[in-house]
Amino acid sequence: KQWYQRRVRGIPLYPTGIICEALLAFWCIGLVSTSGRLSVSLPNSLNFAFDFTLYLKLHLVMTAIGGVSLISYMASQRSRAMKKLAKLSSYAEVQKREIDLIKIRQKKESKKAK
Repeated sequence: KQWYQRRVRGIPLYPTGIICEALLAFWCIGLVSTSGRLSVSLPNSLNFAFDFTLYLKLHLVMTAIGGVSLISYMASQRSRAMKKLAKLSSYAEVQKREIDLIKIRQKKESKKAK
């Protein structure tokens, strides 16, 4: 039962986290582009340039692509695990029925012996 709940609780959490991360990146694009924070421009002593606004845009795109692939992978894993669980529960039911049949046969045999 705990195993099933663990699989079900994660369903709304992954998309919520991905959406929140994408929203934060989207909101930060405007703030960073106007302030220029965390961006390094040329010329400098290292001869290196880094535009944090561009990084946030790429991060937003990669979050969308990665989020879709992560959710689809998790759904396939969940369905595969649920199939295994269904097989196990049906196997347990078969075993229980077999035990019940054995008990019924034993009762009939004990009545015949008397």
